[in-house]
Amino acid sequence: MRVDGRVEARVTSGGYGYTARESIAYAYLEAGPGTPVEVEVEGRWVPGVVVKGPLVP
Repeated sequence: MRVDGRVEARVTSGGYGYTARESIAYAYLEAGPGTPVEVEVEGRWVPGVVVKGPLVP
């Protein structure tokens, strides 16, 4: 996982969140909620954002 173009964390698990209706990647990093990130998925970098807590609509 990259923050500001620098690798900052490794994703510990990920998948599709059916309740949230979007992909979810779990990682330990110091960036706070709202921070834009990039996650490497099958060799390409996909944009994301840091959230805190359960992802429920």
